[in-house]
Amino acid sequence: MLDGATSLVVSGLKHWEASPIDVSVPRNATVRSLPGVRHHVLRDLGPVIPVGLRRTKTDVALLRAAQWERTDRAAATLVAMTVQQRLVSTSALMDRWGGTRRCARRQLLGAVIRDVCDGSHSINELDVVAACRAHGIPAPSRQSTRTVGAGRVYLDLFWDDYGVHGEIQGAHHQWGLHGVDDAVRGNALAIDQRDLVSLQIPVLGWRLDPAVFLDQIASALRRGGWAG
Repeated sequence: MLDGATSLVVSGLKHWEASPIDVSVPRNATVRSLPGVRHHVLRDLGPVIPVGLRRTKTDVALLRAAQWERTDRAAATLVAMTVQQRLVSTSALMDRWGGTRRCARRQLLGAVIRDVCDGSHSINELDVVAACRAHGIPAPSRQSTRTVGAGRVYLDLFWDDYGVHGEIQGAHHQWGLHGVDDAVRGNALAIDQRDLVSLQIPVLGWRLDPAVFLDQIASALRRGGWAG
């Protein structure tokens, strides 16, 4: 039975190359190795889509695919793309995740699924402040959280003494025309406050590699006069 990313592509996932082909088989199956095919021997194959090519139901296929991907970045991207393209509903994915007991990448996937499915609760300014302090970077002098449109959340961070502004963007910010709205707002901020350095920090990027953004924050603060 087709499974993982292969099942998602057959179900309509666009702009994703499913390679190798993932096929799940029961424990008692006789498996013959085939070029380009990766077999997964499972105790329970789970729910099946009976129409067209036999394949795993989308919510299950997504969770398995995210575990089978080679990198954390690919796993997070696959989750975001599948939800963005509406191949699985956020409620179905959250329900399926809630019933998942054993999972590789549990900590990462739990955070990414919350970011993608429930963006209004995924951003905590205390996480950012704690990360800054842990790396010897000044904490923001003030913070504010904004909720816009369909639950899009922005965490604004200001280092007033150094002329630096950071905007952590929820996982939905690139969907539809949201990216255009963000660009318009960012441009207006750059025009109105020329002495202000504004950094954009997507929450999924922060989740995967906060060190990259912490380095950029530190560089911006040094430009503004921080001696660290």
